[in-house]
Amino acid sequence: TSRGEIPAKWMRIRPGCSINYQLGGVIVPVVHEILIESSPNEMTEKGDSGSPVVSLDGSVYLGMHIAGGYVERQMAGGNIQREPVAYMIPAYEVLRARNYLGLTGGDEQLLLATDF
Repeated sequence: TSRGEIPAKWMRIRPGCSINYQLGGVIVPVVHEILIESSPNEMTEKGDSGSPVVSLDGSVYLGMHIAGGYVERQMAGGNIQREPVAYMIPAYEVLRARNYLGLTGGDEQLLLATDF
């Protein structure tokens, strides 16, 4: 993020995951084909969306952070614990041309081009 790295641990794959976005004061649910849920060491903030998610050594692009929040988990004994959660779009979905208006499945090279 612009605030620095936020270490996180992979938790699970979330196919067909719906996330609520606020657009112009209206809450709009958006269903993503697939998201990766992780448990960050600290809560992400507004403005962190779009940040790259990379491997621990920084050498592999894993995806793009798009949302965060808290989940409530019931612990042994019935206690409820709030834990930070983060969601990312996997890299292969970020780079898939069909996910962009005006591009088709054969246009992936446009998204991977390094000569701008």
